[in-house]
Amino acid sequence: MSLAPRPARTRLLALGAVAALAFSACTNGSSGSISAPAPDSGDEVVDPPEESEEAQADNGDNEADDGAGSGDLIGGRFAWRDAGCEFAAADPDLRCGFVTVPVHWDDPDAPDTIDLHVAVLESRASDPAPDPVVYLEGGPGGDALEGLAFSTHLFEPFRQRGDVVVWDQRGTSFSEPDMSCPEVDAADDVLLASTDEPAVELAQAVTALRECGQRLSDGGVDLGQFSSLTSARDAEAIRRALGVEPWNLLGISYGTRLAQTMMREFPGSIRSVILDSVLPTEDTLIDGTAASGEQAAEHLFAQCAADADCATAYPDLADRFEAVVAALDAEPVEMEVVDPLSLEATTVAATGADLGASLFQVLYSPLFFTAFPEVVRRLDSGDTSGLAVLAGQALAQADFFTPAVHYAVTCNDEVGFLDPSTQVGDQGDGFVGDLLSPEGAGNERVYLETCDLFGPAPAAPVEDEPVVSDLPTLVLTGSYDPITPPATGRRVAETLSSVTVVEMPHQGHGSVADECAASIAVAFLDDPASAPDLGCVSASDPPLWLGADLGAVQLEPFVLDSPFVTGSGLVPAGWVEQGDGTWISPGHVLSQLVLVQQGVAGANEGLLLGLLAGQFGLDGPPEPDGTVVAGPTEWNHYEIEVAGSSIELFVADFDAGVGLVVMEGPADLRDQARSSFLPELLGAFSP
Repeated sequence: MSLAPRPARTRLLALGAVAALAFSACTNGSSGSISAPAPDSGDEVVDPPEESEEAQADNGDNEADDGAGSGDLIGGRFAWRDAGCEFAAADPDLRCGFVTVPVHWDDPDAPDTIDLHVAVLESRASDPAPDPVVYLEGGPGGDALEGLAFSTHLFEPFRQRGDVVVWDQRGTSFSEPDMSCPEVDAADDVLLASTDEPAVELAQAVTALRECGQRLSDGGVDLGQFSSLTSARDAEAIRRALGVEPWNLLGISYGTRLAQTMMREFPGSIRSVILDSVLPTEDTLIDGTAASGEQAAEHLFAQCAADADCATAYPDLADRFEAVVAALDAEPVEMEVVDPLSLEATTVAATGADLGASLFQVLYSPLFFTAFPEVVRRLDSGDTSGLAVLAGQALAQADFFTPAVHYAVTCNDEVGFLDPSTQVGDQGDGFVGDLLSPEGAGNERVYLETCDLFGPAPAAPVEDEPVVSDLPTLVLTGSYDPITPPATGRRVAETLSSVTVVEMPHQGHGSVADECAASIAVAFLDDPASAPDLGCVSASDPPLWLGADLGAVQLEPFVLDSPFVTGSGLVPAGWVEQGDGTWISPGHVLSQLVLVQQGVAGANEGLLLGLLAGQFGLDGPPEPDGTVVAGPTEWNHYEIEVAGSSIELFVADFDAGVGLVVMEGPADLRDQARSSFLPELLGAFSP
């Protein structure tokens, strides 16, 4: 199985969540602060909005300062076209469209253009701030809009003050050109079942990537037109098409690299900047992965040893990890892995190198890294179930990633600054570093053997220099981050004159998903000139390393009102909302309970069960195995098996429609819920 460390991007999925009602919608709202551009007919090209004198002056200064010509290059003609959202997202306050940009920014008036898909998540505020936040996806190559249904909750704190703009960078997801790589998908299917030496698997990956790149190039795709500078110019075109000035940047992972490029090229267009999990412009994704991954792994082992409960449950974790790696290398194991989104099961084989790569991946999020000691314990006793869950999440992550864009941007940005003779070799000082080195589970060699094809346009020297800026900037880092560790954030801050650096002690890669970090970010946006209150950082709770006991759950009211699912009732306080009517209990990925409460107006139980049968791939609608009377309502109870997991359904018809309550998770947690808060929750629900 090939589970190499993922590129530097972030995506929080509703892990194990039951997407009970797979409806999608996208409507043109009107409450946000970004006014909709006037409708155009067909593909009519319209002039960009006029800039302020200050913005024009700033762009002119950029042109003079760095020689990139950004000021007049961005002045070409481009168009906004209102359109329906190409992705699934049930949100009434969502407006979508396309922005037309040149294929070649060095010739912006040439006829060759591409369309970029853009979504505006309109503000929840009654008086929205005039300056929206634009989200810059990681990767490079991350599909921002395709996974928006699973990540809209990340943007809710920012929507309380103003609009949020999310867009697919060129070549990803719903933006042109089509950069899909069926060759890579086919190779991945083969590699999942492979127990070959890492060098053999990497050679297969190189072959597939080269076949994809050659096909794209032969088909007319200019792979030289993918870079951070190109994406910065695309973003500026989007800003002007929306009529926004200025806006705030929110970059996560590679998105911080793009944000720094925008800070250098278009400072007059920017009010403030949030850099979360920072990739310095002078660094590369091609080297250094093993060393930073080893540092983060050692931090995990040390924190577990320092926590009394973790140390008792998982003694000598580092040594046991090494022993399990050796055992898997001696005798790889086969296991069934389920993609939690598609629910498709695949038989894969795992080696010690794969477990090392899995350790690297889990360090991205406390939802994962707190589960890793339990994964090691289970493997030590011959139980692969925990590793299978982590592998399933890796499969789901791959659904939101465009490899050809990743390699094109990385190669164009970085390969010209590398000495290949010094980049391949052992990068670690210990066991984990050796495991993650290019001769182990690392992927540095893949870049070096494909960049001649994917990187035909090496970047200008300025792309390898630190960005100097006086724009107000908030830098967020995570102590467990395996690929952009806190040191990189501090280093970027050295050339920023108006900066606040915050290290989140219990976070990995992408700290803004944390409630404390999000509150700091929103406070910063409210007043970028002042240092935000950091009191919640020291007060934040340490990770939960063990299986979570639901304990004494307190219920609080909720109201759900979206175009397709509604409902009101009670929900456990402190649980994390993952979308419309979906909550997850605190804990790690192996010890969580997923709770769904949704209603559908005008529907009935029969219709709902038919929809669920289709979604879960059942032979037909399930049959009830009992009833539960809660308050004035009698609920039919169902228990179904989906991809090896038991899911409990409670369904009831109401005068206004049908109600659905779902529980998915370990049997002991479901038992706790049934014996404690579930009766009160069912009695309070109404669609």
